[in-house]
Amino acid sequence: NFYQNLEKTTETLDVEIGKIFNEKGIAHKINRKGSMMSVFFDTDKVSNFEDAANANHKAFNSFFHLLLENGIYLPPSGYETWFISDAIKDSEINKTLEAVRNFDYSDKL
Repeated sequence: NFYQNLEKTTETLDVEIGKIFNEKGIAHKINRKGSMMSVFFDTDKVSNFEDAANANHKAFNSFFHLLLENGIYLPPSGYETWFISDAIKDSEINKTLEAVRNFDYSDKL
């Protein structure tokens, strides 16, 4: 159950963050495998370094700092993977999603 729960947490973050970005019209790609995920802006495909380099890193930087200001600690680079922990429960997921809802992408274009 440990790994199933961990993957479920990661899936929930992936799907719900993706929904929020879609509702806001934010072009993005979230790559996920097991309990790891990465968020990229202004792209629909990231499968190699060149794809990752072409993503909008200014937007990721703003996203990172917004979440940091809300007590959510992500890797500080758009090139890095998020390693999701078993310590993340519903309250942390909800806190993360609330912060993501407050992300203003319009000035990152």
